[in-house]
Amino acid sequence: MGEPVKIKFYDSDDLAQAALETEKACYERLSGLQVTPPYYGVYCGEECALVLGDGGNALEDQWSGLDDPDKDALFTLVKQVHAAGVAHRALQPRNVVQGPQGLRLIDFAQSDLEHHCKGTCYELRWLWDELYGPRRS
Repeated sequence: MGEPVKIKFYDSDDLAQAALETEKACYERLSGLQVTPPYYGVYCGEECALVLGDGGNALEDQWSGLDDPDKDALFTLVKQVHAAGVAHRALQPRNVVQGPQGLRLIDFAQSDLEHHCKGTCYELRWLWDELYGPRRS
């Protein structure tokens, strides 16, 4: 029996297809970094489907369920994504899955593929505050 997969279907309208192209490009760029579940490709017929390996279950509604090592791992994942020139732009617990390989990021449909930061951009500062609480000046 093969590996379990998750399939995300996209409508055929232009807006959905643009989101699919963004997401596809992100998964292709990030494929060797082990920050996402395995990416198997996009398949189109009457609808298009993006196929990923099953990375586990999405986190619950809040970050508070993560212990400190998982918070550190998540922050490191997002820094790796940024170093690859991608800002997720939809970081929420529902877009983080946890499985046997640890935490992985999903849903890159709103991402910025032209992101350049030195580890201090808005998304990283926001995530830090969400995970660890606001920084003190």
